[in-house]
Amino acid sequence: DVRKLFKTMRESTLLGLILLIDAIFLCFGIDALSISYRESVTYFNGSGVLHYLTNVSCALFGQNDWALRLPFMFIHFGSVILLYKLSKPLLKRKVDRLTSVLIYMMLPGVSAGAILVNEASLVIFLTLLFVWFFQEGWRNQAYIVLIIALFIDNAFAILYLSLFFYGIVQKDSKLFSLVLILFGLFRV
Repeated sequence: DVRKLFKTMRESTLLGLILLIDAIFLCFGIDALSISYRESVTYFNGSGVLHYLTNVSCALFGQNDWALRLPFMFIHFGSVILLYKLSKPLLKRKVDRLTSVLIYMMLPGVSAGAILVNEASLVIFLTLLFVWFFQEGWRNQAYIVLIIALFIDNAFAILYLSLFFYGIVQKDSKLFSLVLILFGLFRV
């Protein structure tokens, strides 16, 4: 009986099994894809974080599609684990936490971001990392993530704007001041 097996298995074992199944599906996706024009521009002519990340991976593992996409797969797994950690204090039942992780992994944009060379996986990972640090009360680490995000992608402008209003509502002058400065320094 599947229900009895689900109840007796440890939560970390189930999460590992879910990640393994996700990895298998992502490997099929990587095997079916070849490098696109935009990915080749990022790899050969880029200058940002993605360029260096893909070049280091290809230097370590050889110039192939697997080496090109491997860092984004690991970033995706990091995002899944962070989402699970974020859901732990919010969702009390094991089945709810694992279901939320499954739903997240099945989102088309998340799956695509896990195997394509684009900023989406980094944006998701750093946003979840910030929220996790903030939720755990590790404010200094959360602020460091916000500073790092300034150099990654323009998509973080929305996060800065939302934290600006959150800082006003919560009367958190340190957060308010930091995101105001970061938003002002943002590249347009």
